[in-house]
Amino acid sequence: MAGYSIPHFYRVFGAIVGCPVKEYVRKRKLSSAMVDVLTSKRSITEIAFEYGFESHEVFTRSFKLAYGAPPSSFRKTQVEPKLYEKINLISKNNKDGVIILRPEIICKDERLLLGIARKINQSENIKGDLLLKVKNEFMEMVNTSL
Repeated sequence: MAGYSIPHFYRVFGAIVGCPVKEYVRKRKLSSAMVDVLTSKRSITEIAFEYGFESHEVFTRSFKLAYGAPPSSFRKTQVEPKLYEKINLISKNNKDGVIILRPEIICKDERLLLGIARKINQSENIKGDLLLKVKNEFMEMVNTSL
């Protein structure tokens, strides 16, 4: 839905949010699960499965790493939850309020691209300066086409 390839989306997301997609999703799941641990009477195992954890043990280990205590201890202490907030990628807050980010689509004129395709073996390149020869061949091609 973002209109990017998956690798490019991961790069853009990481640059904007400051953490990889997988880490963001894990933090959000744990944050929502923590709210359920503190506010519901459901079992820890039920909550773990609801949020996509493979087992009670995996959930407990992840929870303890994120919050310093296992979920059962957290439930007993009734501490104030520190939530990992949902990120809105189409708006951002600044000192004057919320700014809606609008994408700008720029259409550029058609361009003619010129290139050479060669398979280069690294050992051949070191011995015979093959890459330099291809570069020179390309530059000759460019100069004659202008």
